[in-house]
Amino acid sequence: MDFLRSTDLKFAWVAHGLSGRALAALFRRSKVVLNIHADEMPSFEPRIYLGAACGCVVLSEPMGQRPEVMRESIIEYSGSLDYAGVKSALRLFNTGEPQRASELESSKLGVDRFLLDLESAILDQI
Repeated sequence: MDFLRSTDLKFAWVAHGLSGRALAALFRRSKVVLNIHADEMPSFEPRIYLGAACGCVVLSEPMGQRPEVMRESIIEYSGSLDYAGVKSALRLFNTGEPQRASELESSKLGVDRFLLDLESAILDQI
């Protein structure tokens, strides 16, 4: 991820510990979310959907499974992430192809509703 420091991209590094509404507030101000696994193991995490629900394009390392919803906003890459990959995601964001959080809210789903539905789905699996 060191390549980010030498680019014109503005970014915030978010480690574990930030979640829920605080994370959604950060995502709402973002264009692209990079999902990097600390343990290098494929994992599909709820924050991938949260980023997409907040209107971001999500670039993720292998997830182990494809997303069931918001597929147009979630991109799985293989190999090394680089500047060109991030710029490509920014172009996708700027074309308006991913569904924006404001569109979700206007359709009565909203990020808060999304979080409640996601929490409920996770609890149902336990």
